[in-house]
Amino acid sequence: MEAHHIWDSIQHFTAGAIGGGASVAAGQPFDTVKVKMQTFPHHFRSLSQCLFVTLRREGLLRGLYAGSIPSLYANMVENAVLFLCYEQCKRVMSWVSGGDGVLQRACAGAMAAGISTIVLCPFELLKCRLQGQQQLLDRASELKAQTVRSKIGVWSMFKNIVATEGIAGLYHGLSLLMIREVPGYFLFFGGYEGSRQLLTPDGQTIEDLGPLPLFLAGGIAGVSFWLPMYPVDVVKSKSQVEGLAFPFLKTARNIIRTEGLVGLYRGLLPCLARAFPANAVLLLAYELTNKLFHHVKSS
Repeated sequence: MEAHHIWDSIQHFTAGAIGGGASVAAGQPFDTVKVKMQTFPHHFRSLSQCLFVTLRREGLLRGLYAGSIPSLYANMVENAVLFLCYEQCKRVMSWVSGGDGVLQRACAGAMAAGISTIVLCPFELLKCRLQGQQQLLDRASELKAQTVRSKIGVWSMFKNIVATEGIAGLYHGLSLLMIREVPGYFLFFGGYEGSRQLLTPDGQTIEDLGPLPLFLAGGIAGVSFWLPMYPVDVVKSKSQVEGLAFPFLKTARNIIRTEGLVGLYRGLLPCLARAFPANAVLLLAYELTNKLFHHVKSS
């Protein structure tokens, strides 16, 4: 591999990791509320109630930032792999189609997501289990289960999953995650690249965009992902937290039967409240890191 290709790979991998870390810092509390409302609809009726109860019972760090460590690892590793693959997939799509427009880049994003999902799944599972374990303990206590335990950390949760479900247990919900990620990132990168083009003034290129338009384009990309893919995420979260082994459609039907159609949109408000700033920060950090690399390379 030529030296400049190696440099480019390091650049996009590093920029993706930095962007992923920044997005966790900005959006983790809303993600925790989203997962709790998705998985335990009878415990939490509103965003404000979930925030208040979680803060009162579990505190800020152990409550709203529960699952931050696997989430941080997941987002840094996923986005590092995602953006590295995205740049390679853009070249493939450009070669196959003979163009490099919004559609080609959206398809490249979907291809990259299919690869990064393999890396993401164990971290996503750990994050969801850690975020929902207080309510699982409450449920076990209400049922007077003999196996009620106190909350555990990341490493203990990891060992517990491997001991009870094997290594394959770390990939519980992989198919559901793939259903969310592949079409979701088609919309994500399509929304991002389309927004960047619309926000580019006449006579300039997208590389000339400043922080504010990049921030707006990133926020639009986040909403483009989550708004249509949210019902899939509800099914995925419920499956991963509770260890359900049902297929996607059966799990979705069970949610609709017990909670109504609204059950597939439980927690949408905190999700969208997180989607705009978290993804705006993600893509802004990614683009600014890329510009820094270009500056270092050219100097």
